[in-house]
Formats: sequence, structure tokens, C-alpha cells
Amino acid sequence: MPQQAQHEGVAEGSPESERPRAGGQRRRYGGFWIRCAAALVDLFIVWAVVKAVVMVFARVGTYVPLELILVLTFLVYSVLMIGLRGGTLGKKAVGLSVRTSSGTAPGLLRAFLRETVFKVISGAFLTFGFLWVAFSRGKRGWHDYLAGTSVVRGGGASRRARLAVVLVLVIIGASVGHRAYQVGSHIRDAAAAAPLRPSAATDHGAEPAPGLEASAVNPADRAAFAQWVESKGQDPADYVIGVASQHQLTVIGERHWVREELLFLNKIIPDLYHRAGVTCIAMEACVREDDAKLEKLVTSERFDNQLAMDIARDEPWEAWGFKEYWDVFKTVWELNQSLPEGARKMRIIGLDLKWDGPSLSLAGITDTAVPGPAWERLRVVRVLDDILLVSVRDELMVRALEKVLQRGEKALAWVGAAHSYPGFYMSAAGKQKGRMGFILHRKYGDRVFQIRLHDAPWDTPAISTLLEQAIERRGNAPVGFGVVGSPFARLQDRESSYFQKLPELRFSGLAQGYLYLKPVEELTRCRWQDGYISEAMFVRNRPYYEAECKQSLKNSEAANRAFAVRPWP
Repeated sequence: MPQQAQHEGVAEGSPESERPRAGGQRRRYGGFWIRCAAALVDLFIVWAVVKAVVMVFARVGTYVPLELILVLTFLVYSVLMIGLRGGTLGKKAVGLSVRTSSGTAPGLLRAFLRETVFKVISGAFLTFGFLWVAFSRGKRGWHDYLAGTSVVRGGGASRRARLAVVLVLVIIGASVGHRAYQVGSHIRDAAAAAPLRPSAATDHGAEPAPGLEASAVNPADRAAFAQWVESKGQDPADYVIGVASQHQLTVIGERHWVREELLFLNKIIPDLYHRAGVTCIAMEACVREDDAKLEKLVTSERFDNQLAMDIARDEPWEAWGFKEYWDVFKTVWELNQSLPEGARKMRIIGLDLKWDGPSLSLAGITDTAVPGPAWERLRVVRVLDDILLVSVRDELMVRALEKVLQRGEKALAWVGAAHSYPGFYMSAAGKQKGRMGFILHRKYGDRVFQIRLHDAPWDTPAISTLLEQAIERRGNAPVGFGVVGSPFARLQDRESSYFQKLPELRFSGLAQGYLYLKPVEELTRCRWQDGYISEAMFVRNRPYYEAECKQSLKNSEAANRAFAVRPWP
């Protein structure tokens, strides 16, 4: 072997590693940043190929796990290119090559161990094994030491190849930067939602009298609760409209998917407009990105069923095909059609953002995690930015509603009950972390009023039982009433996780008002919208749909049938 080749192949630390090459030059090693650039180029190349393949399969209705195929393809590509040629396309483009101490390409076995087992070791300790490249004398990571390889720099990279690398890095940087700017804007928006003022007793629904455990209320006292409901209770529609007349924002908290409650909302929308002056319906089930589409939908001369379906399918979980929610679109449109020319139209806005709910669930990130295939947990890579958005989800809902309040509009917000609670918060990292209703209550006080629907006995089981017993005495007739100032206000429930987490909490911290339509066991689930899951949605989310329905699904038609009969979670 010529002397120059011998010098190029020696490993760092050997006597020859510091010897000059032929011509007096010393070996130059590939540093941390140039190796990162090469890796990004390789990742871009492999991602582009795999993404194209996934799209082709999607066109014929076949689901391909993107992340799993990407990892496997990248490993095969890296092992073959490094093992046989001493470098990947990305490395070659920037003039890098992987060499053993003898100056040869590593070979397939050594390359396989380097790219799999040894790189896992490098990444296992907070990626310190990779960062070691930046500090070691020979620019070697732990995987290089274990494999007996070095990454050396040569002069073989052409100017054209370097320009291609720069172009790829610019594309990647622009894409990442654009998304980072978007997420950063939302995070800043959330941070401005509402600075919390010092805690006060009313923040958690505390009453002057001591708390009363619901399960400890004796039969004689239960009669007093029933009498109060009988004397103070109102027709549910009249109660909600009365509340909406007196407050700028009415927040109604639901369990989700209860048909009777959505039918009630659709029924009272015209009266909310004409009798209470409500001109905005804010829905958790809609996303803010669709506000312009919603405006167009409910104000057009003709109701666009396809546009309505497109908006419904934009819901973050892509599994909210419950007809009664989307009937609200048609109800508001019909109201606007009935208004005289020049009258202010009612509008609908979204409270949520368009984040990837199925991937969050499959990755096991949220409390809605589903038991999908193990490799689907790799989806965590695609939802790293969504994790940040979900962490400030309630603050972003507040910001959407603040814009309505600042316009001087009256609004009704329809959200999940947990988002609505005005007095419940958790302490985290020395700060009080409340959800949407808590922040609104802290910032706007009496301008906002919250009503809790009677639909979830698991939430406050003992209090729900007491409420049903009190209402049963009046024949189970639907009723709405205020909780604050009532005998119900100071109730506590040791069976509820809310009271376990916040012992000073009172029921008035979970419900300022209460709405009872039917006993819980008589409530039914919303009907499924025919064709809600499209074929494109099915191919994209197949593992999620199968995990939710606990069965194998062949196509979108099968998925729609399965969701139509899926039991309540």
C-alpha cells in the first residue's frame, strides 16, 4: 500500500495519526457540524424517496407506516453505502468518508454494527456519544470508537455537490424555521392569554360555610335540596337564555357526544340570537384555521354541504363524525337566512387548533393514548411541535374568546366540561395551572358565566347521585338552575379526583350553573354522519381507527360502520 494511503487509514491515537501525509499534510477529520449537515442531507434524500412511496401506496388505498419504513430504509441505505463505499451520498457531497484503521471502507458487518447497535449506545446517554464528536481529538463519536472507524475529510467534494448540500440545508432550515415561527406565535399568544391574579377564596368555589360531603347528606336534608330545585329551577332553555342575556360570554361544559345536549343547543340557537343577543357560537369541535370557511358557510345564499363536511373533517382527532355537532352549521345558516337584510349575522368560530390527534394517541403522548402497533410510537417525531401546542391548548382557547369579547359580541362557548370549570386548578412548578374556564373566570369575572351539563356521573359521582335524587322528586322534568348561592354550592365529593387533588374545592367551583335534561342512564350518543371518514382519512389514520374500534378495518366504509356502533368510551 502506498505511504499516503497508509496515513489516510490510520486510526486516531495510533503513532501514525499525527504523522504528516505525503506532501506534508496532516489528516483532517470530519467535525460535528459538517457531519450533521451530511446526516441532514441523507435524511432529506431518504425521506423524499420514502414519502413518494407512501403517497403512491396511499393512492391505491394501502396504509404504509411512514416512520417505520423511514427508519428501516435509512438503516439499509447507511449500512450499504458506508459498508461498501465508505460513505453515504450526504457524506460524499461534503467530502467525508468513513474509514477503518487500515484505510479501507468498513465492510457490511462493521457498518451494520456502527449504524445500529453502536449508534444506539451513542444516543442512549442523552446523545452524549454523538456530541463527543465535537470534543474528541480525532472528531470521533462513541460509535466510531466501538466500530474502529474515523470520519475523514478529503478534497473530493465538487463545487456543484457542495451547492446541492447548501440548497438542501436551506430547504430544511426554511421549512423548520417556518413551522417554528408558527408554533412560537401560538406559544406567545398563549402566554398573553391571562396573567393570573393572586388566589382568592372564590376562585375555587369556596363558600363561607364549611364544605359538605355529598355522600354524607342525610335523607331529611335531601328534601331541602329538592325543595330548592323546585322553587328556583327554570325551564332549561329559559335558564340558558336568561344567563346569556346577563353575561357577555356563556360557557357550557359537556361530556361530549351526548345527542340530547346537541339537540338542545340546536333548538335554542334562534332564541339565543333574538332574545339574548348572542351573535357568536364558539365550538371546541372546530379549529381556528377554519374560521374564514365557517364565516362563508353560514352566510352564503346556499348551504354548502361539501364545505360543511370539509370543516367537520378538519377536527383534530379526525374521528368526530357526530351529526348533531355539524347540524349546528345548518341551524346557524337557517337563522341567518331568516334575518332581514342588513341585520348582523350570527357566526361560528373554532376554539381548537389543527393538530395531529391520531398521531398523539398512537405515540402514547396524551391521556387519550390508544394501544396501536408498537412501531406507531415512532409518530412522536412528527408531533413534537403539536405536543407544545396541546400543552397550551386552554390558553389558546382563551385567546380565541378574548377576540370575541374585545369586539363587544355576546357569545356562547360549547366545550368539554373539563375546559369549563371556573374554580379548579392544579399547582405545577410553583404556578397555578388552570384551564380555559378558570383563566376566563380569573380575568373577566362576572362577564363570563359557566353552566355544567348533567351527563357524567364519573366526574362527581356522589354529587350527581344527590342531584338526580333531588330532581327525581319533581318528576325528572328538565331544569336549569344556579349553583352559586344554592345548597349545592358547598358540596364536596371524596369520590371525585377533582376534590382529591384540590381539597378546598367546592361544587360551585365546577358549576356556576347547572342544566339537567335527562337522567344519565337515559342519555344517548350522537348519530354518526354517513361517510364522515373519507378514504384519504382512513389511509392516513388506519392504525388509530382500528385501535379505537378494537377491530381490523378494510376501508373507510368499514371504519364508518364501526364508528357508528362504537360504544361510549
